[in-house]
Parts: sequence; C-alpha cells; structure tokens
Amino acid sequence: MQLPNLNNPVLIKALVAAAHRGVKVELLLSKRFNEQRESALGAGGTNAKAVKKLKSLSKNSSNLDIRWYVAPGGNEPVEENRSGDGASHAKFASFDDHMVVIGSSNQDNQSWYYADETSLAIAGRDNTVYVRDRLFQPAFDRSVAAD
Repeated sequence: MQLPNLNNPVLIKALVAAAHRGVKVELLLSKRFNEQRESALGAGGTNAKAVKKLKSLSKNSSNLDIRWYVAPGGNEPVEENRSGDGASHAKFASFDDHMVVIGSSNQDNQSWYYADETSLAIAGRDNTVYVRDRLFQPAFDRSVAAD
C-alpha cells in the first residue's frame, strides 16, 4: 500500500493481522504529511503515530515493511507536503498480485467517515502487476525504513 495518511484503527489492526498470518505487508507512507491536520482532536493521528502503533502491535514482525516516501532523485524522505516539495499523494494497494485499488481515498478517519472519496478496484494479475510495477514498486524501492 502507498498512501499519504494512515490512522484508521480498523485498517491498522487488519495490516498487523495480515502480517501475523504470514502475509508480506509493504507499506509506503508520506512522512509528516498533513501532520497538523491529522493531529487535530478527532482526526486520528499522524503517520508517525500510526507507524509506532503498527510496530508495537506487530511485535517486530518480519512480514511488515514500513517505509517513508522518497521523491525521485532524492535521498531523504519528503518531510511535509508544501507545493513543489515532491510529496507523494498517491493512493495505491495491491493484493496477492490479483487486485489493485487506486483512487482518491486516504486511509485516515476523515476520509473513511466524513469525506466523499472514492477508489477503483481492478481485478486480474496482468492489470495488477502492470500498475504495481509502474506506480508502487519504483517508489517503494527508493524509500527508506520508517523509524
């Protein structure tokens, strides 16, 4: 999965449960993306808080690989999302190389419960691998481990 914001507790628990079942979970987040907004009361919390929660629940599972997004040509994670700073706003997920989901939906409380966001699921191995290899994999490969 690649997304700018993650704080929904239902998804966090599902990702940890998948890792515990032996599923390889690769998660690419934008560091400090919308941090002020996500820190507001009721918003759900920051990506740093989500990473801490994921790591504490997963008991350092080797199946959970969490990384911070690095822009093309960069070496360090993009720290915020100011105009022109190279931040990622991509929303992507693939499942077992058989389904890909892309769209406007963040995985935060605001998007799950209050915003009219939408995503598209596309089935099929060829479609999934095509999108994953062009959108997600290059970004994941240049990313850095989340601290």
